[in-house]
Amino acid sequence: MILFLFSVDKIIMESSNEVRELLTNKEKYEQCVDELKCDQEIKHKPDTLFLYFTAIIGILPMVIIGSSITWTSPAILKLESNDTAINPIGTPITTSEISMLLGAPMFVSLIGCSILQMAADRLGRKLSLQILCFGILVGLIGTAYSTNMKLIITWNCLYVTCISTTMMVLPIYLTEICENHNRAKYGSLMSVCLSLGELYCFIIGPKFNFKIFTLLVGLPLVPFLIFFPFAPESPVYLFSKGKEKKCIDVLKRLRNNKTDNELCSDFNDIREEVNKVNSENQLKIVQMCTVKEARLGLFLASLVICTQFLCGVPTVMSLMEPIFEASSSNISSNTVAISVGITKTISFTVSSMIVERFDRKIMLLVSSIGTGISVAILGIYFYLTHLNSPLVSQLQLVPIVTVLVYVMSFSLGLGPLPTVLTSELFTSDLRATAFVILYNTTGLIFIGFSSAFPFVASVLGIHWCMWIFCLFCIFGAILMHVYLPETRGKSIAEIQISLKNY
Repeated sequence: MILFLFSVDKIIMESSNEVRELLTNKEKYEQCVDELKCDQEIKHKPDTLFLYFTAIIGILPMVIIGSSITWTSPAILKLESNDTAINPIGTPITTSEISMLLGAPMFVSLIGCSILQMAADRLGRKLSLQILCFGILVGLIGTAYSTNMKLIITWNCLYVTCISTTMMVLPIYLTEICENHNRAKYGSLMSVCLSLGELYCFIIGPKFNFKIFTLLVGLPLVPFLIFFPFAPESPVYLFSKGKEKKCIDVLKRLRNNKTDNELCSDFNDIREEVNKVNSENQLKIVQMCTVKEARLGLFLASLVICTQFLCGVPTVMSLMEPIFEASSSNISSNTVAISVGITKTISFTVSSMIVERFDRKIMLLVSSIGTGISVAILGIYFYLTHLNSPLVSQLQLVPIVTVLVYVMSFSLGLGPLPTVLTSELFTSDLRATAFVILYNTTGLIFIGFSSAFPFVASVLGIHWCMWIFCLFCIFGAILMHVYLPETRGKSIAEIQISLKNY
């Protein structure tokens, strides 16, 4: 792998010099850009091996993020055990401690992300990701060796803060190394890795005690920390810092199957985007409030992300095993969790393959409606269980089938597309700020839902939680149908023009 990377660098060096020479010749540069813009029949070049390497290695932290979403599901069952070989704290965890474990790290991460996100603009996307992933590893090790709930929650705060910031920085990095035609593909690949992480967590959860299980969750970080140093910095970030030569070199490495003229066009797109950003001298937070495109982008991204969180899948995934332990189904909660993990992984993979063939809006609408219907049926099942209805014994397959449909519907649109859309709706300078605002807003909502879920489920019943999720799915679908524009196949500049003329 290392030899491959060095050979690629050697091969592209001469061509990079030619591109730089072409870019310094203003007349020749403008001529080649005009020729490419006039040519409407340009076909997209296939992605290069180096782009695949960069994207796949860069996306590996999403496996850890996926595991973190479902870590609480096996972990809570272990912490409820009286067996000290399984439970490191020695006594079963209480309902209030479960609520703290779910809510406190998310609340702390809201503050931490507001500070750490600045690293993406100051240190660079690449170095920020490396530091954050090291922080994730430290947090996991600390959690694994904790012997009381205070330590577990404290280390979880560090772990979740680094994970949450990674979720903001990684889509920015991925958007800036990709092109218009493959942004959604690699964005959806992030969701595939997310679901792989969830499945990985469900599989290893029942087999190991709390310490070993938590340490194994961090295992996918090892190849990332080894190979990511060979990945390039974002070309958009390099240009924004005045490093034009490095920007050209990175473009050539990522797209080494393109001609010099095509690279000129790509460089020009970056130049136009960054120059547009530099022409505005307002503070970023002020821009988010005063610039129409930013305000509208914030509203649209909030709409999609809130629907993603409020549809209930993130909450259900984090409490999958405890929820099904409370049902009367004869299918074990572990079997349900693994089945859901496999289904979600396959569904996200299929979604990543078709995402560029269908409009984003259509996929989101179908996803929201399908998710709403399936979670409503799941609520009916839990209601019958609550009533001790004799029908429950005849409906043993209903919970697992509805949960699988629930997850499949989510994976079609609400799972992979919100992150892609959020990256598309903002210019490079506002992406990090937008992610912080959106994360803080939706994070507060998720904290409320996750913390309140154990209490609401015990007081009103799980069925009411499911029906509330259904209402949010349908309401979100209606709002997206009315307000959400289509972004498929458009450049960032074209999307900004669409928002300006909205």
